[in-house]
Amino acid sequence: MAKSIDAYYDQPRKEYVLRDGNAIYQSLTESQFKRVLRFRGLHAYFIPRRSYSQLDMVVRSLQQNRYVNYVGPLAGRDCGYYLENEIPFLVTTSPKIIEPVSGQWPTLGALFSNLFWGVDEPWGDEQQNAFYGWLSVAYKALRARKFQPGQALAMAGTVEAGKSLTQKLITAILGGRAAKAVLFLQGRTDFNSELFGAEHLMLEDENASTSYAARMAFSSSIKSITSNQLQPCHGKGRDIINLSPWWWVTISLNDRPERMLVLPSIDDDIAGKIILLRATAHKMPMAAETPEEKGKFWDQLTGELPAFLYWLVNEYEIPAEWRNTRFGVKEWHHPTLLGELEELSPAIRLLELIDRLQPWGKVSAQWEGSAAELRALLLNDATLRRDAEALLSWPNACGQYLSDLARIRGTRVKYLRDKKHRWYQIWSPV
Repeated sequence: MAKSIDAYYDQPRKEYVLRDGNAIYQSLTESQFKRVLRFRGLHAYFIPRRSYSQLDMVVRSLQQNRYVNYVGPLAGRDCGYYLENEIPFLVTTSPKIIEPVSGQWPTLGALFSNLFWGVDEPWGDEQQNAFYGWLSVAYKALRARKFQPGQALAMAGTVEAGKSLTQKLITAILGGRAAKAVLFLQGRTDFNSELFGAEHLMLEDENASTSYAARMAFSSSIKSITSNQLQPCHGKGRDIINLSPWWWVTISLNDRPERMLVLPSIDDDIAGKIILLRATAHKMPMAAETPEEKGKFWDQLTGELPAFLYWLVNEYEIPAEWRNTRFGVKEWHHPTLLGELEELSPAIRLLELIDRLQPWGKVSAQWEGSAAELRALLLNDATLRRDAEALLSWPNACGQYLSDLARIRGTRVKYLRDKKHRWYQIWSPV
């Protein structure tokens, strides 16, 4: 019975996981599991001249020979037993992959075209190649159950442009499972076990922080997901276990200045790991005002997905100049959004304060000193103190922002160092 039954022992939870006549595993306490065994004809009476029963023999066999250290869904994996990195684990559900079928997809085509490369978008060709290329690489890899890192896909635009709707469609294409990952991606929680059951990690800006610390943590999370196959799975009250989820990240945000700062700074470390598209508001290809109309619209879009995916797999090819050996498709950043994001950065706000302070004086057009010295000058100026305190609220903020300025405004700020000291040269805007 122990060899024939499809069951495993979950060591961390001290429970038994059984698949009994269906495709889903269920967790059972020991008493519940023994009840199942009794219905299968085993008994709880001691075997003659033994101090254990048939039920005890099955339980002991599973504990010794069929134990696992993780039980649950795992992004990109089909239901079943795995042994990887010397860790035995049991995947309890599978992603729902939409199979391609030849056909037409006019509604989906109109939605994507209006959103990313309509008549008012001067960078339409670039956005089309970036979006279709990203989606093609992701879907083909998931369908083949192949680990493939992909850039984070960010979509910034006006309210009700269709960004969240596009994220829902991406979820359907990438296995049907999504998770709201804002707290973990921005470093606001260490617990992330609920994310391991979803192929699509979503961040929407209504719950996202625009603080510098959150943006830095977000940058680190993107670099980790796009660079490392092995990820630590940390659940409350559970030991950390390293697993290999198949994760792809999308971000939707409003293009208002205060919401654009959800995104990390697009510096050299992160630029190759994020695609930034501008979403333009437009009239939907079908009426979608009432709940009934929205339901019909969604049914039409999802009904066209098999035909769209057939085209994506069998007919679409990523242009040669857009191919990338690591991610399959090159990164791309909308120039307008990139410029706005740079102008909104805390580093530019610091430069504005410096220009108001004019530390170079009337004789010289240059000031030279450390970040701490500049911070003290700003905080001691009565007219700038309040703004400086708000901007430089954490100890190393001034140094970090000056380093950012040396990178993005090299004609105004230069970073210098020797074996003992680090300092900056700042020139006046004239």
